[in-house]
Amino acid sequence: MKTSKYLILIAALTLLILYTCSCSQSPQGTEKSFSGTMEEIAYPKDAGYVRDIKFGEKGELYLSMAKPNDDMNKSTATAWKREKGSESWIKIYEKEVRSSNPDETVGAYLYFMEDDALFETVFFNNRDLQKNHLNLYYISDFETGVLEEKFISQKVGLLGYLPFPVKTQMVAEDSATGAIKIVNLENETVEELDKVENCFFSYFDGQKIYMAYMAPYELTEEEKKAFEAGTATDNPERYARGKIYDTESKTWDESDILNEVSIMLFEKWTRGSLTSYDVTPIFCKDTFSEEEAYYIANNDGVCRVSEAGEELIYFNSDWNSKKNSFDKMIMSPDGDIYICANIFDDKAKKNSHKLIKITPYAKKQS
Repeated sequence: MKTSKYLILIAALTLLILYTCSCSQSPQGTEKSFSGTMEEIAYPKDAGYVRDIKFGEKGELYLSMAKPNDDMNKSTATAWKREKGSESWIKIYEKEVRSSNPDETVGAYLYFMEDDALFETVFFNNRDLQKNHLNLYYISDFETGVLEEKFISQKVGLLGYLPFPVKTQMVAEDSATGAIKIVNLENETVEELDKVENCFFSYFDGQKIYMAYMAPYELTEEEKKAFEAGTATDNPERYARGKIYDTESKTWDESDILNEVSIMLFEKWTRGSLTSYDVTPIFCKDTFSEEEAYYIANNDGVCRVSEAGEELIYFNSDWNSKKNSFDKMIMSPDGDIYICANIFDDKAKKNSHKLIKITPYAKKQS
């Protein structure tokens, strides 16, 4: 199962790089009653697709975007800024990366930090995966755009960076191993959280890391035969667990609600089968609630999970396709939920990358 997940992750990453055009099992995509609203945010689509989001202290919205060329031997990363109340985007950074090797596909990605950024270049060898390599750079100032190379590329591998990174603490999920790593760009070290191995879903709120993972468990002989035959059913209650790591106190914790969220995430992903997977869901912590609560997004829409149970926040029938992908989910300082997603347009027969803002019911009433 672990291998399957990372094959899916690689396929999803490849889809973004190619860029040709771009909460339990219930509800199942038929429920129409929900409490939130959705707004699609226009962004500079000529610049590619959204890779990262940041919110400024004065209400500014920052976007990091990535755009490979048609031949895949060049990729351009840009950063954009939009002032609060404005609809105009201002480009604040641009960097192009090329490869002279015809067998290489290039990716260039920028990740926001507090007042600076991480710049990553990835080179995929189409003939030999062993020749894949990446480089990490630190950008201290967008105006000068100077890249300071960090020599920890081989230590970190291909990572998916979580929100709220700072130079001394960038939290990421290792796409190859499922490990959660904390990267320190200042002293160029990497710490791996070894208490959780098969982490499939994670979120960082700036202090605590919330992890949904697969705890070890034994298959019965009947389950082994069913798995080999491709007919094995999934029961996430046996293995889906949640752990919380406080990066300040360096302590671990668990919660019944995060355990329930972990079960739901696996249910939404596997749809009851161990050999057939749906679109990978995504989740984030509700940082504006006094109670412990989480948001989950996938083809069923967006739901909120708390001690009171599951509440449907937003539903859209256009999301009900396995050709979709949900790439990023984060809460703004205003309490809105921002989601980056590739949504398949059935009429146009192509994927369209969207930046979506969901306003929960509770905020509408405040």
